[in-house]
Amino acid sequence: MKEPFRLSDIIRDFKKFTANQLLPLLQLPQESRFTPVFTQQKLNYTHNNPVKAGIVEKPEDYLL
Repeated sequence: MKEPFRLSDIIRDFKKFTANQLLPLLQLPQESRFTPVFTQQKLNYTHNNPVKAGIVEKPEDYLL
């Protein structure tokens, strides 16, 4: 006897299908992902976040 469809299985399969269809369209070329400018912007953001939040006065005062 065949089991009835479960909603969780249908949702899982739908998510898998849509992800496989959309991800190739959204991916950037490898060489454009981590340019030096992009990397520096992210580092500056990460280091200055505790300063903006008022946790420390200087980025180097925040210990991870």
